[in-house]
Formats: sequence, structure tokens, C-alpha cells
Amino acid sequence: MKKLKRILSLAFVLCAFALSFCSVAFAYEDYSDSYITYNYYEDCDGDGEDDVTFYVSFDRDDMTAAILSYESIEDSVVIPESFELDGEEYEVTSILGGDEYNMEQSCVEIPHTVTYIAPQTVGYYWDYEFVEVRSEDEYGNEQIRWEYQYKLVAAEYFTVKCIESTAAYSYARENGFSCETFKTVSGAAINLIQKDFVFTGREIVPQVVVMMGEVSLVENVDYYVSANSNVAAGTGVVEVHGMGEYRGVCTADFNILPAAAEDVVIAEIATQYYTGYEVHPDIDARYGELSLQKNHDYTAEYTPCVEPGKVKVTLTFCGNFAGKRELSFNIKIEPLKVKATVTSADKVKLSWNEVPCDEYRVYVYSSSKKKYVGLARTTDGEYYHTGRKQLTTYKYIVRTVIYGKKTNYLGDKVAVSATTEPTAPKISLVTKNKAVTVKWNKNTKADGYQIYRMDNWGYEYKKVKTIRDNTVTSWTNKGLSNDEDYFYVVRAYKKVGNKNIYSDLSVQKFSGSSESRLNGASLKSKTSFNVYNAQGKKTYLAWTTTLSKNDIKILKNFAKKHFTDKMSREEVLRITLEWINRNVTYASGKLWDEIQGKSYVEAIFVEKKGQCVQYNGAMAAMLSYLGYSTRLIQGYRGSVSTGKTWQHFWVETVINGNTYVFETGNYGKDGSWSYFCSKYSETSGYVKNGKFM
Repeated sequence: MKKLKRILSLAFVLCAFALSFCSVAFAYEDYSDSYITYNYYEDCDGDGEDDVTFYVSFDRDDMTAAILSYESIEDSVVIPESFELDGEEYEVTSILGGDEYNMEQSCVEIPHTVTYIAPQTVGYYWDYEFVEVRSEDEYGNEQIRWEYQYKLVAAEYFTVKCIESTAAYSYARENGFSCETFKTVSGAAINLIQKDFVFTGREIVPQVVVMMGEVSLVENVDYYVSANSNVAAGTGVVEVHGMGEYRGVCTADFNILPAAAEDVVIAEIATQYYTGYEVHPDIDARYGELSLQKNHDYTAEYTPCVEPGKVKVTLTFCGNFAGKRELSFNIKIEPLKVKATVTSADKVKLSWNEVPCDEYRVYVYSSSKKKYVGLARTTDGEYYHTGRKQLTTYKYIVRTVIYGKKTNYLGDKVAVSATTEPTAPKISLVTKNKAVTVKWNKNTKADGYQIYRMDNWGYEYKKVKTIRDNTVTSWTNKGLSNDEDYFYVVRAYKKVGNKNIYSDLSVQKFSGSSESRLNGASLKSKTSFNVYNAQGKKTYLAWTTTLSKNDIKILKNFAKKHFTDKMSREEVLRITLEWINRNVTYASGKLWDEIQGKSYVEAIFVEKKGQCVQYNGAMAAMLSYLGYSTRLIQGYRGSVSTGKTWQHFWVETVINGNTYVFETGNYGKDGSWSYFCSKYSETSGYVKNGKFM
């Protein structure tokens, strides 16, 4: 009784609020964790249009629903047995009513599930009448006024449709309403044509025969059938709902048996790759259109599944399935993709994709042993095989290794090969008048050579010559300009199959370098050189300097002390020029007196004193002794901007028709400047015959 009062109190509060309408159902107000109010639209006459609105309160603890009120444009209303909320069914067990709404339709069908109907709700409406109200004013005079007075009035000709012996039947009798009764199927006998079914993943609704005593009811005339708990394996419930002349529900149980493991279609498990951890591949198990889920429809048990080999899997089915199935799959070592790349004439790079393993083993084929021999063990994804011979084909095998508990596992052998490049040529240049000769070492294993040139500090090399004879070791590039500089590189090539294999490019050589210029000289040792005076308008021979036996001895001793047989021409002359620049003291005053009468060679290489005539005279002596065509020039040095000049001696050397300047300078006197085998265009400050060179 206390609960009933609570429901009534809640219903009157809820009905005091204005209601809004939308779609099939919507929340109106939530007063507690247990109660929530919804509005429902219903199509009572089956014409596809909503013709009644129910105001419903839901008790989420008891899973019951109470009708607060309803409104309809139709004369007849059917109250449903249940309402759905959030996917769950709430059985209608009471009609509470309220002050704001009338429930006076001419006919209301109330289901047998309703066990309580509040007084003066169904079949009543609010009406009013004018009532005379008498009162006295402050002076004792009688006052008469008329007011509206509301009251609940029972609807005339109101009919309740229900099953006998229900709350609705009692309510109709107590309120004097007409009552139309239905027969009930609650006591009917249900016979199942089939009681045991196998799980299909779909809803199962058994066929039934319904008997009322000796009368067989007709489906879809006297009743319709539904079912609950009718998908998963277990006990299902078939429900027979009365219709037509019948109302109420009766039920019967049926069985849904688990599907057999043999009926489950399981796809073959693909080969798996070793990871170092347990391998549990996905299992594609299907039953009809249903995809089975691990740990829901089955569990899986594996034999050891870390190391390579065959793994057995036992599936134990559960829930909607029963039985066991045996499967298997293989664990292999992931294959390698090995690439051999030649990085130079003596080096091959082996690289591969890194896969889970303990190490990689590299083998190389030995032509002497006629088999592959171990080359390296590594955990990296690459290996460099160095110290190789040019234009030689090397064959390799790379494979993975996994250290197992009882044995080691070897991956598949992956074979690759590579042919090394030709060795890059070593080149030198000889600079001539309007020509450059390129020289290189012979490579008898190559087919020939390609020569590339870049002009005058350009940006790219262009091929200027292909030599198709591996015995040729030089080529002269003619028709060049003496005013431009040229760069050269050479590479060897070998045709292997249908393609050429090229060496790396040689080290770049520069036609304007001292090395290239000096390489062009034809050397023949000389014991004298001329001194030319260029201070006047014309240059003339001033004198000839002859090297004495003592001079030659001094030069030999210097060469023995500072030169080696492996030094190039450039290195020898640079050592000489730089030694003079750094080790000789400028001679003036008493120091000049000390070297009067001494030769250039003796003054510089022995006394280590002198002026420009001695410095460059000694340099000219060394050049002549080594075989170069050399002369000493007496002229001026000066400043172009100021026009101021002073007397000076320097060296000129002629090689292949080109004149080059050698200038020792003097480090202690006026800085470290000097010139080494330079054209006049590469120098500054020299004046010959009154003109700056």
C-alpha cells in the first residue's frame, strides 16, 4: 500500500508539467534513479498514423510501467501490455491517472497485466457547472456571485474491454461501465511440433498447436506466436498471444542445442614467421554467416610455438558450440632479400632486410675449394667485403641463424653475386702550348677508357674522348686556348654481358696546375743560365751565369738532404722555393759585404744571406741543374695604383712554349708572398720594358 501511494504521488506531480511531443518516445522528466517518464505515440487502428499518446512512468527497479494518462483522437483506445525503453520491455501493471487529462473515450481495452486502476481515471473526464456562492460584505450585506466548479464525471455509454476476473473487469463493474469480455489463452495447452533445435545464429520460433480444451485455435486468427531467449544455446520460450476473441498469454519451453564443432568451417592457418615470442595467429572460424570469436565461442591451446617448426592447436568450443578441433601451422624464419652493390673496385656491399633472428651468416664462394666458405657473422643488416680484385665476379650466400633450446635453426640460403668495377686510373697532365696531354696507367683488364673535360672552371664534365684500346695510356687534347684552364678526369670501362661496368672517376687534374705545367718539360741538366735586362724599352742579354764545380756540389748536397726518388717534379721545386723563402736573411750593410764575390748558390744555400738577385739566382741555378730552360730577369716591381717601382730580379722558365714565373720572395723581409710556376696573368707587380705584365 505504501508503494501504491508513492506511485500515485509521483504520477500527480509528473502530470503537472506541460508535455512536449516528438517521434515515437521521448523523456519527459527524471525524478529519481528509479523512475522516468516517457511519452509514447501508438497507432491503434493500424492505419499507419499515430492516433493515441500515452504518458508513461517507468519503474526501473521492478521493470514495470504505469499509465499516467492518454490522449486520442479516436473513440477507442487499446492499452498495450508493455512498453520498450532502452531495448528492454516494461510490463504495464497500473493506470494511475491525473488531474490534467481526461480518459473518456467510448471504449478502452485494458490488458490482463494491469493489476491496479486508480479510482475515477479510466472513463472519467473533468466537467464544470455554475454554482451560486453567497457571502456578506463588510457592512453585512448579502453578496451573490456565480463560479465555475469542476468535477469528475463518468462518461456515458463507456465500455471496458477486458478479460474476466481481472482488475479491469472489477473496475468496470464498480463504476457501472459496460464491459465486453474476451476469452483467455492463459489456460491453453501448447503442443510443440519440434522441441529440440540446433543453434543457427538466428532467431528460432517453433511451430505450435494450441488447444482450448478440445478446440484447436487458429494461428493469426485466435493467436499469434513470438519467442524469447530464442537465439543462443539454452532454453527458449515460445509465447502464444491471444487475438480476435482471445487475450492473454501462455508459454512453453523448447531447447536450443549447441552446434557441433564438425560443422564449423575453419580456414587453413597460413605459415607464420618467427618473432622470438609465442605466435598465436588469428583463426578464421565460421558457422554459416557467423564469425566465431576466440574466448567467446572457443578457446585455443597451443603446443610450443616460439621456435621454427610445426605447431598444433586444439580448439575447445563453448557457449553456442560443442566439441573440439585439431589444427596446425608452421613457423618459419622470415626470408631475406639480399642485395649486392659494388661500391668501388675493391669493395662489395651486401645488404638485406633485418628480420627477427640471432645472427646473419655470410659465405663467399672459393674457386680454389670449389665451395662456399664462411666469411662473416654479424647482427647488422649489411656487410662490406673489402680488399677485392678489380673486374672479378664474387658469389655470396647469406642466411639467418636462430639459437634454439636444443638445436640451431638456419634460414633459407639467399644467393647473390656482384662483379667489381675496374680500378680508377691514376692520371697526370702535361700542359703544352694550346694543348694538354692526358696520361694514365694501363689497365689490361679493362676494355678502354673515357676522358672527360670541364672548361675554365665550369660546372660539369663532358666526355671528350673514348679510347677503345686498353694498351693506350695517353691522349693529347689539341686546339685549346692558352688563356683558359681545363680540368680532366678519366675512367676505365669493361663490357660485361650487354652493359658496361665503369670504374670510379680518377682524381681530378687541372691543366693550370704546377704539376701539369712541370710534367711537360723535357729535362736536360744545364751548367749555366742567362740573365736578361728588361729595365729599358727592350730586353737584352746582360750576362751569363755559369755554375762552378762548387756550385754543383752544393746543389747536389741540398738535393740529397731534401729530395727523395719518389718526389714529383713539383714537390722538388716547391721544397727548394719554400726553403729559400723561409731560411734566407735579407742582406744589407755588413751582411751584404759578407757575401760580396760569392756565387748565388753559395750565398743562399751556404751563407743563407742575400737579396733578390741571390734569392732568385739560386732558384734559377737549381732549375738549370735539374734540367729546366731557365733565365733570370732584371726588371722592376711596383704598384699599378701608385706607379712607384723598384729594381727586382725574378726567374722565368719556358716549358712547351709557355713562360712561367718563379719568385722566391723573402719571408723575413716583406712577407710570405711568392710565385710558383705561374703565368704572368696569375701574378702582379712585375714591370718589363716599362709595362706591367
